[in-house]
Amino acid sequence: MARFILKVTEGIKAPEATCLDLENAQAARELATLHAAEIMRDWPDLIWDGELRVQVLDEAGFVLFSLFAMGRPSRGDRQRSPERY
Repeated sequence: MARFILKVTEGIKAPEATCLDLENAQAARELATLHAAEIMRDWPDLIWDGELRVQVLDEAGFVLFSLFAMGRPSRGDRQRSPERY
């Protein structure tokens, strides 16, 4: 087992970090992906109002990988329906 830190930043809120003991980095990557998907499922407007960042760090605090999700309307979409934005 190895210790990983899952760090989640939602919009401008201070990041939340959780220490986890997992089999390996692949397990940490899978957990980070599932966690990001759950957050976007539960709060779908989050990525349209800001961004979601999920990072996995090793025990020493080095970032192993990051997931980012951010929604932006296209210019054409804004021109067609400005009331949505």
